[in-house]
Amino acid sequence: MKTQDKNYSNTDSDNNSSNGINNYSSNSSVNSSSNINGNNSINGNSSIDGSSSINGSSNIDGSSSINGNSSIDGSSSIKNVNSNSSVNIRNNKNVNSNKSINSNSNGSRNIDDNSNHNVQTMALTAVMTALLCILGPLSVPIGPVPVSLGLFGIFLSSAILGTRKGTFSCLLYLLLGLCGLPVFSGFSGGLSKLMGPTGGYLFGYIFTSVLTGYCFDRFADSVALTALGMLAGLIICYLFGTLWLSFSAHMEFTKALAVGVLPFILLDIAKLLAALFIGKTVRRRLSYLA
Repeated sequence: MKTQDKNYSNTDSDNNSSNGINNYSSNSSVNSSSNINGNNSINGNSSIDGSSSINGSSNIDGSSSINGNSSIDGSSSIKNVNSNSSVNIRNNKNVNSNKSINSNSNGSRNIDDNSNHNVQTMALTAVMTALLCILGPLSVPIGPVPVSLGLFGIFLSSAILGTRKGTFSCLLYLLLGLCGLPVFSGFSGGLSKLMGPTGGYLFGYIFTSVLTGYCFDRFADSVALTALGMLAGLIICYLFGTLWLSFSAHMEFTKALAVGVLPFILLDIAKLLAALFIGKTVRRRLSYLA
């Protein structure tokens, strides 16, 4: 009986131990499961952290989206730069086109102005040369040297045309007379007239024209200086005419001076003054019209 009780107690202890083991195992399994659940919750937390990491990644994505926005801003800035550069290029093209148009228009205007000026100059020179051809033959013979309006025409043409064009008009007048046209005093012309007793006065016209035109070009506002220049031209004309008259007519210089100069001084001064005031008026009028 005692042996059975021992056995029974042993079996009970064995059972208890087995139950304890089972309980331990179950507890341990529960604990392990709880640990597993804990781990799961930790994993859950990690998943939450993961989600936060996802959120972090979303933040990263957000930052990337911010970067994306910056890239969008960069692209927009590039687009703006491109648009601004294209606008600037178009504006530059417009400015260049406007400049080219303005330069072309200004160039065409300058060409037109120059052509108009050249036409006016040629026409005025031709008119003054024709006036010389009209006034030159008009003369009154009072001796070896006639009273002529040729000197008045030289003064007037040089006063209006200036140095170069006035001298050219005078040379053209002499050339026409040399060719035989009756443009000299007494409606005469040809080489014989130029080589005759009054030929020196005709050659003196050239120097008178140069000095008169020069004074009108340089001292147009001063009546006194212009008159002095015209008077100097008149004296040179007298000098050439007297020397040639003395040589061709075999006269003494004083006699040639008395015949060819002294009777004409007052009349020639009147021609000078008339050409001075008429020339100034015409020049002022032509500059106003231009």
